[in-house]
Amino acid sequence: MIRLNNIKKIYNKGSKENELIALNDLDLEISEGEFLAIMGPSGSGKTTLLNILGLMDSFDQGEYHFFDTQVEKLNRKDMDKFRSQKIGFVFQQFMLLPDYTVFENAEIPLRARNIKRSKRKEIIMKLLEQVGMEKYAKTIPSRLSGGQKQRCAIVRALVNEPDLILADEPTGALDRKTGQEIMNLLKELNKKGKTIIVVTHDPTVADKADRIINLEDGRIISDITKEKE
Repeated sequence: MIRLNNIKKIYNKGSKENELIALNDLDLEISEGEFLAIMGPSGSGKTTLLNILGLMDSFDQGEYHFFDTQVEKLNRKDMDKFRSQKIGFVFQQFMLLPDYTVFENAEIPLRARNIKRSKRKEIIMKLLEQVGMEKYAKTIPSRLSGGQKQRCAIVRALVNEPDLILADEPTGALDRKTGQEIMNLLKELNKKGKTIIVVTHDPTVADKADRIINLEDGRIISDITKEKE
């Protein structure tokens, strides 16, 4: 599904004193339907890697293949369209619009595609029901718990039926019990066929994944696939 070849990302390029190599000739292959966790200390390159996978950041060297598409050859307009259709994002701080209801937050990606109102409602209510949030459709985020906000964010990530879900510290703003519930939800989505990549510093979160890679200084230092239970 995804193949990265010799990816290098350099910040402050050209400055001898401040140049930082965030990713250093990184190779990575991810199969469709995998549940992958990316771990590593601060500054290891894990967030940079996630941003590149999500087409939110560019890179200085290498190739990125997403199925049959060589991503870096897309122009900006096509890249934005590709991202919106193929990738869903879940963030640590939820990134919900505070004055929008749960339904309206989930509706944003569908509005961008000019999906009809009746179809938007059908898609969103079905997903809200799947995550136990259907009765909160008209509720604004400030009236939700952290776990409920993250469930809303997951629905927003799913409405376009993306091939890939990227989650950046999805439990970082939650208590441990709620965090486990969110990870169980992501696990269930993975069992239904979604490819999921999670960046985390928490070993208990990473343990939910079937494959764990560890980064250090912009390189993969370990890549472990767990045996299927």
